Amino acid sequence: MIATTGTETENVLPVNGNAKRKQRGRTTPRAKDGDTAVKRVTLKGRLHLLPDIALEIQFMIYNQLEPRDLHHLSRTCKKFRAFFLNKKLAEKLWECARRNTDSLPPRPPFMSEPAFIHLLYASNCHYCGAQGVRKILHGCFIRLCPSCFQNSTTDTDWLSSEYNKHINVNIHGNRLKLRSLFYYDDEAVLPTFDGGHWKDGREKPRRLLKSDAKKIIERLAELPQPCTEEDTEAFIKALGEEQDLRLQYSELVQTWSMKREEQRMRELEDLRQRRFESILVRLRGAGWGPELDFLGEEDVNKIAKMPVVRQSCKLTEGSWNKVLISLDKLLNNTRMRRRRAELCVVLHPRFADLEEALQAHYVTLPRNARMDCRPTYIDLALMPECRAIIDVPTSVTVTAEDFAAGIPAVAEKWEENMKKELTAYIRPHLPKIARRNPDPLTLAIAIFNCEDRCAWAWHWPNILLHGCFYGVDSTMDDSEDDDAYTYAAKVMNFKEPTDDSPCMYDDKERDFPFRTSALTSKSEDARRAVDCMSAIVSACGLNPSKATIEDLERTDAWLWCTHCKADNGRRVMQWRAAFEHYGTLSSVDDHKWSRVDKDDLHLVHAVYEEAIASRGDRIMNVDLSCSLCSAFDAPLDAMQVHLKKTHSLDDPIQALHDGIIYCHPSYLNVWSSSHTYVIDL
Repeated sequence: MIATTGTETENVLPVNGNAKRKQRGRTTPRAKDGDTAVKRVTLKGRLHLLPDIALEIQFMIYNQLEPRDLHHLSRTCKKFRAFFLNKKLAEKLWECARRNTDSLPPRPPFMSEPAFIHLLYASNCHYCGAQGVRKILHGCFIRLCPSCFQNSTTDTDWLSSEYNKHINVNIHGNRLKLRSLFYYDDEAVLPTFDGGHWKDGREKPRRLLKSDAKKIIERLAELPQPCTEEDTEAFIKALGEEQDLRLQYSELVQTWSMKREEQRMRELEDLRQRRFESILVRLRGAGWGPELDFLGEEDVNKIAKMPVVRQSCKLTEGSWNKVLISLDKLLNNTRMRRRRAELCVVLHPRFADLEEALQAHYVTLPRNARMDCRPTYIDLALMPECRAIIDVPTSVTVTAEDFAAGIPAVAEKWEENMKKELTAYIRPHLPKIARRNPDPLTLAIAIFNCEDRCAWAWHWPNILLHGCFYGVDSTMDDSEDDDAYTYAAKVMNFKEPTDDSPCMYDDKERDFPFRTSALTSKSEDARRAVDCMSAIVSACGLNPSKATIEDLERTDAWLWCTHCKADNGRRVMQWRAAFEHYGTLSSVDDHKWSRVDKDDLHLVHAVYEEAIASRGDRIMNVDLSCSLCSAFDAPLDAMQVHLKKTHSLDDPIQALHDGIIYCHPSYLNVWSSSHTYVIDL
């Protein structure tokens, strides 16, 4: 008797105090005296009454389902399992369900329909029942987890042992070889699988399923003895045909499985994308919209790849809280960077005004090389006097005129500080007589090497142009810990925000103030540089302890190295190239310098003038400066256009001789090094 109340109920059972009832749901209070039944309320959606419905009605329901649905039902309870695995009902149930879908591969004749559907849809290991086994072994029609695969498969060594134990098939007195048994037309009659590699990279023997190998051995043992060659050939041929049949259906199963996996991945990706979009909506609702816009599309996509975000499950309150915890550091760092970038946009014009004021203070026309050796905006921007002008509210207008009055004193103070640091560094490495000089930086032998050991000659004030002294080192790369103003001063290579690129600056490129810490920390290197320069100054006919840089420039001395040999003469060079030449030798004492005689000097000058006039690489690879402009530096081609357009001068070489243009002091070493000639003296 089935209850017919409005709610879903179970069969009504008589009350019996001695009988034990199985509690299947929440029950109402016990029946009062005289009642014969108790109504038991169960949750909606249970299918425990379905097997008791008339078969005709059940078939009408099941015939609307797909094989996967029947497979799921068969695993819900024992009643359903016995019903759906009944071989007599297979045609009415499984064959009709198969007609409801066109995507299934054909069933192999050696498998039942329920077993085949179980193979296709159940991602369980067929031996231990482990979940998540998505791969079907090709040709075997089973799924195996990694552990069961190792335990259930074997290599040919085990197979040889089993064969030798149980099989003794003789053909005309000769034992049947194992390879002849398991290969037909050079093709294996059993599926084999990759066995991996040894530690030394060699491939391990291929593996095969033990159960399949045992079946073949058992079938072989049943062959009548003595066995003829025709019997064994027929047996092996039958095995090959069975394997061909398995592979034929296995290929179809593999194709179907790959398509299903691709569809599954697309569905999962769609779920992940919808989850990610929900996260973005919630982040914007929580006030993180400006940070997401600041990150840009590329960085936002990196968030999408984070494990806590890249999930295919629905976004719940609990998972949303986990996302917030994981993104907290990134979002707060992004907020700090965004605010710093916005400050950069405000302060950048003010730093440009400071650079303009510096240029106006140092440069007067006609410009010369000494005017180019000056501090940059970053050197003065961090000083309190300039910061007080720049670090003001955005409502205050700052121009170059605001810096003009204080720049002379600030620049002089900065130069004095740098000269003190450089003097303290170089004085211990100078000869005793030179140390008594009140301004040793003017000496020709007061030369500086950077930590990178560049082979160039750097004196004061040209050293202010060497990039190594403005670069970053491990002791200064603390920009993340700087206050917003200092950070903005260092980060000047930033981009203006656009719709396509909302990120306002390149955080990786930074400017740093001039630092004497970039000088070589090895005393022997500093001493060697001074000794090299002393030898060069002596070769030029000057006293190393007294000669200044200006004295050295006025000598117009050309030197040649007695240690080096040239095929067609002597290699002559100026003093800057001579200093660089020391880098090719292991010791200062390896060679001597000799000065070109005055009688031969005209030969050197002729070669030099010819090289300048030819406009070869020696002049094309440096920047030239226009003395008639406050800030125009360019290579020769661009300088030629500038001279003609701005100053109506057609010949840049003549302008170079007249001093209208000159080699920029940052390229003096390159210029001198390129003018090295081999002359027959």
